[in-house]
Formats: sequence, structure tokens, C-alpha cells
Amino acid sequence: MGNSSASRRLAIIAAIAAIGMLLPSPANAAVVAPPPSASPEPAPSTGPEPAPTASPQPTPGTEPEPTPTESPEPAPTESPVPTVEPAPEVDAPVADEPSPESPRFVAGATAAAPQPGSTVVDGVTVDRITGSDRFEVAVRISEGAFPTGAPIVFLSDGLKFPDALSAAPAAVAHGGPLLLTTTASMPPRVDAEIRRLAPAKVVILGSTASVSAAVEQRIRDLGIAVERLGGADRYVVSRAVASAYFPTAKRAFIATGQNYPDALSGAGVAGSLGAPVILVNGGLADLDADTRALLTRLGITDVSVLGGPSTVSAGIEADLREFVPRVERLGGPDRFAVAEAISKRFVTTADHAFFAAGMNFPDALAGAAYAGRLGAPLFLVPPGCPTAGTVTEALDRLAVDRVTIFGGDSSVAPSVEKLRGCSIPTAAQLTKKLTDQMAGLPGRYSITVREIGGLKRTISIGGAVQKEPASVIKLFAAYVVLMRVDQGRLSLDTLTRSGVSVRSCLRTMIHISDNYCHADLLALIGNTEINKQLWMSGFYNTFYVGYDGAGRYQSAKKASTDDLAVLLEKLEKGILLSPSSSALLTSLMTDQLWRSKIPSGVPAGTRFGNKTGQLWISTGLVEGDAGVVRAPSGTYTIAVLGDRNAANWAIARLSRTVFEHLGDRPIQPASWGDVNLVTTTSTATYRKPGSERLGTIPAGTRLAADVSNRIWYRVGINGNWFWVHHSAVRTQY
Repeated sequence: MGNSSASRRLAIIAAIAAIGMLLPSPANAAVVAPPPSASPEPAPSTGPEPAPTASPQPTPGTEPEPTPTESPEPAPTESPVPTVEPAPEVDAPVADEPSPESPRFVAGATAAAPQPGSTVVDGVTVDRITGSDRFEVAVRISEGAFPTGAPIVFLSDGLKFPDALSAAPAAVAHGGPLLLTTTASMPPRVDAEIRRLAPAKVVILGSTASVSAAVEQRIRDLGIAVERLGGADRYVVSRAVASAYFPTAKRAFIATGQNYPDALSGAGVAGSLGAPVILVNGGLADLDADTRALLTRLGITDVSVLGGPSTVSAGIEADLREFVPRVERLGGPDRFAVAEAISKRFVTTADHAFFAAGMNFPDALAGAAYAGRLGAPLFLVPPGCPTAGTVTEALDRLAVDRVTIFGGDSSVAPSVEKLRGCSIPTAAQLTKKLTDQMAGLPGRYSITVREIGGLKRTISIGGAVQKEPASVIKLFAAYVVLMRVDQGRLSLDTLTRSGVSVRSCLRTMIHISDNYCHADLLALIGNTEINKQLWMSGFYNTFYVGYDGAGRYQSAKKASTDDLAVLLEKLEKGILLSPSSSALLTSLMTDQLWRSKIPSGVPAGTRFGNKTGQLWISTGLVEGDAGVVRAPSGTYTIAVLGDRNAANWAIARLSRTVFEHLGDRPIQPASWGDVNLVTTTSTATYRKPGSERLGTIPAGTRLAADVSNRIWYRVGINGNWFWVHHSAVRTQY
């Protein structure tokens, strides 16, 4: 396929030149293709805390909670489910007919032959550009595209997408690479690449909160001029880039700054056309005055709105039509279709196409600039395969000779290299899988899954049913305590009734699931006050014993998986608590010890945080877990509550099913051992919590956690069991 596409391109360019309609093209067009190619623990309290009088020790493996007498639970009437602001979904295309003067790609760069390791599928060469992380991927792209240096470099925060989205078109149009950095300092590979490129200028995108003054000074120390385009937010930065680097543009692309996919798909196209991508708050009803003023000052005559009306509102589009002569919308049912629509609209011929993970942005940020430089389309793909529409567009209509994938196997699965189109796994399909699976498992389960990244798929099976949550409910206790800290009504240094600080009680309550500190924190605030706060926060199906927010007396604690999943979604989005309290709770969940459930259903190396629970009641064993999983396919929250002799391994199986479905690929789950602690210093050991000292063990001693009594952990090594202070150990598997 595509053997004549190069000649077609040359003919088209020659024809355009002959009639004097040459369009803006990237500077320094000769390029060579690039070669193919892991939470801090909260600080323990420093001063000695009073050793509490030991209460009777809980039986290992269970939780010392009151055992209620329960009768079989009737099927309750489901209460309203708490909500999180829905993520925009892209709607069907709404486009004007293109004007006769509509620009098209002008390809001015050539790509070298793929490196060893590439494959050939039906005549199409498939290769990858990979690296150990997003920073190295960007460097590899730069090395291939600019082997002899570049006059300009654009540098953006690699941990956030907005500024890089605005920078990519400028990099294409002005003949330089887009490199990524961390906020505090440049990774060594990036530093070395800037020195190799020897540019006259480096353009830093964003304020010092995104790219620090230390990074800027390092570049100046290299004798390179620095320009910083910063501002109060992503929208100010985007407008600054457009104003500074596209002063004569007549076309602009408008995309939401709330999410990355549509702007990412359009960034390369925009740069090839000498046009900026201008980010707006797509959820607003009207076009903001600053963007209107910018478009007017530039004299923009053509605007392409990327995404449907739920991504960039119909009101914004209507406002654009008031003063821009030609406005079109390129949309589709999802991010993949939007990328395909952009290609159909602007790419008339191409030898080369690029694929990037559609569920996460890092590897494709610099890739968008590279694709635009080569005049090649960039398609977003699901983790396991390209969509049928992408295959049709790239292989059938464009008949490309080569497909390059940005990122390694963890971002884009090897199965994508087969170039076979498929459908995207849906929420309905996951619901059926889990329902069928639960029918064969011991116990009875409720489960809720909410994608925060990726495609925003959500499933809820019995999600609003009120169930015994065991220790998973401690997440809600931590939330209310930290909310009071944020309000100034408590301090992390406030002492509980036992003399243990709030800070230490929060740590041990989550880290080892200590029940004594849990009770101390409940006593500090009061069950009824906690219930009121949960009700006011929209968690209507979660409460402790006492009067709930509606004034009804509840004789047993309950929670729902819907409430748990929404709580964690809000935590992950940073809208539950203050930044410092959010970071504290997230780190406690990341550090917690018990990993036989949700963490045992995800691959090794996956970042997650969770809170587990187990309890014997009159109807049998209760098992539960709730967590945040940061998967390559997108971050999601998951909550599972099981009763009537539920099993921890069953929850692990459900967790695996969710991970595999959302990621559209099979996995090998992680395995976690019993040895889960290590001493951080020379540590005193005791026969009882804080008394009857036995001796000392050295720093670096590996231990297995058993049970706890507030700030004291019972741990074991080689069959010997003793107590140590919680501040002397940290999690290590």
C-alpha cells in the first residue's frame, strides 16, 4: 500500500506552487527519523508519644470491631448516588463546508528508514519511538529530527499537558523540538540534549510553578537566551504563544483546555499550517473576552473547533461565528473519531502516520510536534488496537507506507502493531463480565468502577446498596478529620483521648488499619457530627452508628461502593480536600500494608492507593477494598464490598477483570508477600506495646506486620514476634 503516495505528494506540491498558493511550512525541513526504541511516606511524629495501656489484642487476620447481631439484609431502596462533575464527551461532527482556500498539509521533511526491530504488516512498516519515560521519548524524537542542532527549543512541564499542547504547533512552525522537563530541575538527558542542539533561544512555557526559576537559570548558565511565556493559567499561556509565534496567522484551532485529546490530535496539523492551537474553557457558555480580542487582533479568518459541543460549547461556536468569516467544527463520538476527522479534513496525502496512546498524554506531547513537522497525521488509539475508523483512514484512504507508534508496550500494546481495527470495550460489556464472574464466586458483592482518565467509563453493580464496609469506612473518617483540619477546627498535632496525635492516628488507621486510633478519631468528632458531614457532602449511603444527616438513627455502620468510588474520584481530582490534606491522604493510601485484594489484580509496577477491610459478622466474613488505580489506560477508582463469606482472592479476581477490560489486554497480576515492613533506623523492640523492652534490631531489618495498638505495631521475623513504634518502620515489599 502507498507505493505511489510520494509521487502523489510531489505532484500536489508542484501544482500548488505553480499557481502561487504555497502555504506556510515548517522551517528547516530536512529531518532524520528518530531511532526506535515509578509517594513519600508521611513523616512520623518526632517526639515520644505516651505509651497507651494495651487493650486486648485483636486476633491476627481479623478486625477487633463489635460483632453486631444481624438478620439477613433486605434489599434496600437505593438512595441517590453522589455525583462528580461529568467529563465532556465529544458529540457528532458539525462542520461547515470547507472554503476553496482551505489549507492542507505541506510536507517538507523526510524520515529515515526504520531502525532494526520494526515489522512489516501488509506492506506497511511499523516501528516505535520509545524511552524509559516521557522525557527520554521527547529527547529521542529531537535527536532524530534535529541531528545537527536547532535554532530554537520549546520547553514545557512534562507532568502536565496544557502548556505543551500550545507549544507543539509553535515548535513545528518555527523549526525546533519540543522537550519536556520536571518542575524543579531538568532531567540529565534533557539537559544534555539542549547542549547538543545548541539553540540560540529556549522558550519556556508556563510560570515558575510549572518550570522553576532553577531550570531557567540552568539554561542561561549554558549561554542560551531564554524567553518565558507564562501566565496565571493554561489559557493565558496559550494566548501568549499564539500572539508571540503566530502574529500573521489567519487560521486558528480552538480546543478545550480541560482535557488533552482533541488539542493533541490537532497540534501537528496546526503547526504545519502555520496556525496556533488556542485553548479555551470549553464548558463556558460564551467565548471569553481575551480570546475574542486575540482572534480579532490577529485577523483570523478561519477557525476549526476541535471536539463536539459538549467539549467546546455551542455558545462558544456561536460567538465565533459572529466575527470570524469561516468556522467549522471537527467532532465525533469520541477522541479517536475526532483525530480521524482532523486527518480527513486536512491530510490529502501522506506516506507516514503516527499512533499514540489515546488514554494518556505523555509520550505523544513531543510526538505531535514531530508528526506535524513530517506532515503526517497523528491518530489516538485505544491500548489494545486501533479503531476501525483509524485503520480505514490511515491504511485505506491515505495508504501510508509506515506507521510509527509513540511509547512502549505499557502505553500502546504490541497488538496495535498488527494494524487490525477493533471496537472499544464498553462499560456495558464490563458490567456483564463482572456480573457473570460474581455468580461463580463465594459471597455476595457490590462493585463500582469510575474512570477518571481514559474514556470516563463507569459501572455500578449494586453500587447504592448499603453494606457493612468493615475497615474500608476508615476512608470516610479520614476525610472528615482532614476536612476539619482544613477548616482550622482541628490540627494534625491535636491530641486524641489516648494522647496520640491526630497525625499519628491517621497514619496508623490507614497504614495498618488500626482500630484503636479509628475509635479515638470518632470520639474526637462524634459519630453524629461525622454522619452530618457525610450527608452534606452527598454521601447518603454511608454512616456510623448514631443519627445520620437526615435525623434517622442508624444501629449499624454502613457504606456503599458508589459513595466510596466517588469519594476517591474527588480525592484524585483534588476537589475533596485542600492540596496538603489531599496529598497526605493519598500518600497514606499508597503506603498502606494490606494488598491481597485490589492490588493483587493489577500488574507489578502499577501505581495505586487503597484501603482494605475484613470483619466477621453473624452472616459470615465481610471483605472489602477501595482504591485508586493509575493504569496506562487511564486512572480509575474501584470499590468492592463483599459479605456472606466473601473472599479476598475473589476481590482480586474482580480487580483483574476491571484492569484487563479497561486496558483491553491480558495481564499477569502482581504478587505480594507477607514481609511488608523494613526498619528505618536502629529500632527498640518490646514484649508489649511500649513496655518490657527486649532489645534492638538494626536499620534495614525486614519484618512482617501482624496487628497494632495505636502507635505500636506487632511484627515478626523468623517466627519471633515483638512490638515496635510505628515511626521506626516503613512499607517495603
